[in-house]
This record gives sequence, C-alpha cells and structure tokens, in this order.
Amino acid sequence: MKKIKRKDDSGWFKTILLLTVVIFFLLSVAFIGFAVYGVVCGKDFKVAKYAVEVGVLLSFLAIAFAIAVAAPYFISKKEVEDKIEEYLKKDYTKGLMSRTDEIERVDFHTARMIAFLLMERKYHYWAVGWGFRCIRGKDLSVRKKGIVGKDAEFLTFVFEKIMLKAFENAEKIPDKAEETFKGTDEPLNIKLRAIKDYLDFLYENQHSNITYVDSVNKIDKKMKETIKNLFDENNDIESVFYEQIFTASRFRKESDFKKFVYSQINTNNP
Repeated sequence: MKKIKRKDDSGWFKTILLLTVVIFFLLSVAFIGFAVYGVVCGKDFKVAKYAVEVGVLLSFLAIAFAIAVAAPYFISKKEVEDKIEEYLKKDYTKGLMSRTDEIERVDFHTARMIAFLLMERKYHYWAVGWGFRCIRGKDLSVRKKGIVGKDAEFLTFVFEKIMLKAFENAEKIPDKAEETFKGTDEPLNIKLRAIKDYLDFLYENQHSNITYVDSVNKIDKKMKETIKNLFDENNDIESVFYEQIFTASRFRKESDFKKFVYSQINTNNP
C-alpha cells in the first residue's frame, strides 16, 4: 500500500515555542539588567522591574504549558497516525483482499450457473461463451494431463458438464438462439463472443499446458471447427469477426494480442 503522506501542522507550534523562549530569554536579561543597574546606581525601577517580572513569569508559564500539554499532543498525534497507517497496511488490506476473493468466488459461481442454464436451454454457443467467462483467472495448473489445484473440481465440471455437453447438443439440436433471435444478427454475435472468449482463454494460458487436458483439448478442437465453419459459411465475415475480437477482448490493449489472434486464425484456416 502506498505510504500515507502526513501533513505536518506542527510548524506553528514550533514557531510560537521558539518565540516564547526568545522572549523569556530577553525578559530575563532585561530583569537582570534592571536589577544590576538599580544596585549600581542606587535606583529602584519598580514599575519596569514589575513588568519584567510578570513577563518572565508569563513566559515561563508558556514554556511549561508547551512542554506539559502541547508537546505530548503532537507526540500522541504522531503515534495515532502511525497506528492508523499500520492498520491500513495490515488489517485493512487483509480484509479488503478477503472481500475481493469472496466477490470473485460469487462471480465464478454465478457465471457457472448461467452457463449451465444456457446449456440446459440449448443456447449452445452462449453457454460455451459463459463457460469461458467463468474460468477467468482460475488456477489452471496441470499435472499429467489432469487439472490440479484449488479450482480443479469446479473447472472439471465447467469443461465436461457444461462446455463439452453444449457442443454435443449442438451436433443434435439446433441452437435455440436461432429461433429466439430469428431475423437478427444476435445468433452470429453470440457465436463471435464465444470465439472471442475462447481466444482470450488461449492468450491468457498460452504458456501453460492446459490444452493437454483431454476435455480442454476436445473443446479446443471444437472451437477451431467453429471458426473454420464460420469463415466457410460467411464470405464477408472477416471484417466483422476481427472488429468483434479486437474491440471486445480483455487483452485488446496488449501489444502482441493481434499477432497472437492472427496466428491462431491462420492456423485454423489455412
């Protein structure tokens, strides 16, 4: 966490204290001067001496107040600021991270339920898109072609029981989106968004071994077939396709993302 910049408002106190000390010193010199002068000259400057004595007394009281009251106030204030900063660095940050993790878990489960319901209602590619959506940022550690880690069970469910099931349904049953959004571009847009989520998934995990997992490998092949069929069936799809990918992707601002996408599409469509 960024270090809190404190506003130092003790400057005026230091200035007043310094002036008080100077005045105390000057009045003490004046008092001694009047006393010495009175003894040497045999004169008694009662009024002047009284004024100086009062001044010395008030200055002394001011210094005593500064030492007894004002100084502890600023010392305590610094201690309070240090405690607040320590709390923000440790307890508050820890609590915030805990809340963030909780929100991410809720988001993951919500997306998974949406993907499952879409699959059940035969919105095949919409379900696939939400399937990719709910695995963002998850632990995709792989060992011996199997997913390991804290998210392994959930990820396996998403890959096998939602996404692969949606592809199986797509081979037997027409996509419900074709009926629901008949006469519009929405069925095509749903498919394009699913491809966009797929490419995001590949880009995010390009340095992992996730595609070695059997279920993920099958999904990867199905998505490659989907892209190929999309280009084969729509001669003028290229401009719309790339516009959708490069404007909606989470990685659109990454310098190498376009090159990565082109390499994937060229590989899929020789």
